[in-house]
Formats: sequence, structure tokens, C-alpha cells
Amino acid sequence: MIQHHVNNRQLLDRLRAEEFPIPLAFADETERTDSIPLLRLLEGDTLREQIEKVARKKDSDNLTAAASLFQKRYAGTLLAAVLTPMSTFGVGFLAHFDETEVVLEDGLPVEIVLRGNRPPLVFPTRLPPSMQRMAQENEWTAVEQVRDLRWPVLQAAFNNNLGPLIYKLASEFKLAPRVMWGNIGNYVGYLYDLLRSKEAFYAQAAQDRDSLLHSVGFDGPPLGKTFTEVWLPELDPPQWVRVRSSCCMWYKFPGNKPCYTCPLLCNEERAEVLSSHKAK
Repeated sequence: MIQHHVNNRQLLDRLRAEEFPIPLAFADETERTDSIPLLRLLEGDTLREQIEKVARKKDSDNLTAAASLFQKRYAGTLLAAVLTPMSTFGVGFLAHFDETEVVLEDGLPVEIVLRGNRPPLVFPTRLPPSMQRMAQENEWTAVEQVRDLRWPVLQAAFNNNLGPLIYKLASEFKLAPRVMWGNIGNYVGYLYDLLRSKEAFYAQAAQDRDSLLHSVGFDGPPLGKTFTEVWLPELDPPQWVRVRSSCCMWYKFPGNKPCYTCPLLCNEERAEVLSSHKAK
């Protein structure tokens, strides 16, 4: 079983060589000792302690904004970890909540650790020829249709992982689910912009993006309804920019201003924020 993890690591190394974000490790190989099982995070006062830590780091007593920031970082970390392998090399890691741990720094998620010896799914059509033999020799579970790769990965990540965390944060910190689904949708938009920027992966990433944006998650809206795209001719060069349908509350921390995707900004202000970022 250890062999699965050896080859998982080789796969992640290949993806990182493409400069993709892969904040993923496996329990049998990682040297991290500070990961927290998601099950423990959802029980007792552990999650509240982390949210309070985030608020203190931001010099704030706004636990609702701190909960949004925590969930935004967790969603981004988890989705980068599982969607990137799926939409590039056709490899599916199933991040069920009872097999998922999260590494925190200053109270915020930075890495996902998967525990257990579950071999990954693989859609051979997407797997590079140089890795075909590795998949065959190490009992990766091959699927014949892309939907048989996509559905288990999304079911595990959304229904069995992000969903329970959203429910917990909504009930304990009065954080609106639409804000959290907005966090997820905006990150999906960002990630697939990145994945589609590589010509070798454009077609399959575009296919998965379309499927995701029209999917309904755990009691959530279709992700495509969590943001729109606007054309900003004020930018040099002009470009399409995502605008969220809900604010993530980042601006509620002392010294912060709305993000360029924030619906509270007009497009002129949005262009100013983006231009100032590019100038730095």
C-alpha cells in the first residue's frame, strides 16, 4: 500500500513542475505533525478556537469575517489539491471528510493531508504516456468515462467535505452560506483560468470548468451563479474580470479594502484596484 503513496508523490512532483498549485500531501509520507483531522475540526470547540486565532491575527473581533476568511482559504486549498490533478493528468483523489486533515498556519489552512491507502482513480485518456505504465503497475482504479472520474472527486470534495464545514460555520458564526459558496465559486474561476492557461490542458480544463459551474453542490447554488464576468476597457490591456455576487468581507478587517472581485466596487474602482496591483 505504501507504493500508492510513492507514486502519488511522483505524480504531484510532475504537476508541480508545471507550476500548478498542489497543496497536497499524504499521511504516510508527510513530515508535518501539525495537521488536524477535519473530523476533529468539526467537533467541540476546535473550529471556534481557530477562527478566534484568525480574528486576533487580523486585529479584529469580527468572528463572522474571520470565519469567511478561514473557509475561503480552506476551500481554495482543498480544491487546488483535488481539482488540479483531475483536470490535468486525469487523476482523482477522493477527499472524504473522515480521511482529510488540514495543516494550519496562523489559524489558516495551507495544506491538505489525505490519510488512508485508497488508490486514486485515473482516466487514462488524460494521463501522459510516460505515466501509463505506473498507473497499471500500481493498481490505480481506471475509469472509462470522464464523468466516472469527475463525479466521485466532486462528490467527495463538495458533499462530503466542503458541505459539512459550510453547515458548521453557518450555524456557529452566522456566516451566510451564499458568502461561502461565493468563496468557492470565485476560487474555481481563478483555478481554471490558471489551468486553461496551459495549452496542453486547455480542452479538458475547459470541459471540467463548464461542468463545475453548472453543478449544484451541497445545498448550494450552481457555482456559475456565484460570479459574473465584466469587461474592463480601462485596463491595459482590457480584460474580462470576475465579479462575485456576494462580498467575502475581507474589507471588514482593519486596514483592508475590498478585493477587485468585490460586488461593492463599481467597475472604475475595480480597474483602479487591479491597476494598482500590477504597478507593485
